[in-house]
Amino acid sequence: MTSTTELYLFLTLTAATDPFGAANDKVLVKIGNGAVEKVTNPSGYYAVASSEKLVACDATSHTCTEAPEKQGYFINGASTDEPIIKCTASSCGTIATADIPTACTVGGIYTGSKFCYSATDSEAQELSTISSTQYYLLTLLDANTPFGAKDSKAFIKVVNSAAVLVSSPTAGYYINSGAASTDPSLIKCDADGCEIITSPGGLYVNAGTDDDSNVVIQCESGNVCSGEDYVTDCSSGFGGILSTKAFCFSTTGANGQDVTGENVIYYLLTLPEDTTPFGSANDIVLVKIGNGAVEIV
Repeated sequence: MTSTTELYLFLTLTAATDPFGAANDKVLVKIGNGAVEKVTNPSGYYAVASSEKLVACDATSHTCTEAPEKQGYFINGASTDEPIIKCTASSCGTIATADIPTACTVGGIYTGSKFCYSATDSEAQELSTISSTQYYLLTLLDANTPFGAKDSKAFIKVVNSAAVLVSSPTAGYYINSGAASTDPSLIKCDADGCEIITSPGGLYVNAGTDDDSNVVIQCESGNVCSGEDYVTDCSSGFGGILSTKAFCFSTTGANGQDVTGENVIYYLLTLPEDTTPFGSANDIVLVKIGNGAVEIV
């Protein structure tokens, strides 16, 4: 037990074990430099000694769990000399600072802890400064990424301190965070996979939000999409979507029209005022509603 190499174990205590904790506690333990220590106030991601597990620790509560999604890149909570944990489908390992590439490859890591969603160095997302969840649909140009084979497509979620493969995405619509200003910025996922699509203009239930913000995706005709909130009622929120996932097609209807049904329904709207993304006051617009979307026909 005199090795200078630090190893981490994630244990569930079968009985009260002084000084580590009570029975059934889950604890992160560090082994090395002649000591076995409980990690106090753990935060971030840790690769455990078996290399088969990745542990995620909450920065506020400092509670740890086995990460449910582990295929990708993670900022290492244990070491600044090896700042990145790289996990494939079967194992995890760390990347030393000296081994991190200094140029971008799609789906790779670059200079410190930047995730490359294109081959352009300026189009890399710093993993430590993510304020909201982002999604990218990438064609991998390098076989050395953890996301899949060269030339395959990968649907990737980027959250604070991590870029992870979404192997079974929830069916629905996502904002394409990797879109340039001239590219389509909407991703659609279904049982057949994911694809980047061009919206004719409309509203979409956001399948990629983790909280109560940006729950609706609003796309103007072409390529510009952004996250929006639910409207509170139809009397003041004509042309919006309620928290019940119903579309306000009238200022007098209390409930609106459900947008999640599989059967497509058509409405001819006369806009009472300028209504993004549907048009200007007094415009007459045909929309189709269903499968999580309200689109201009």
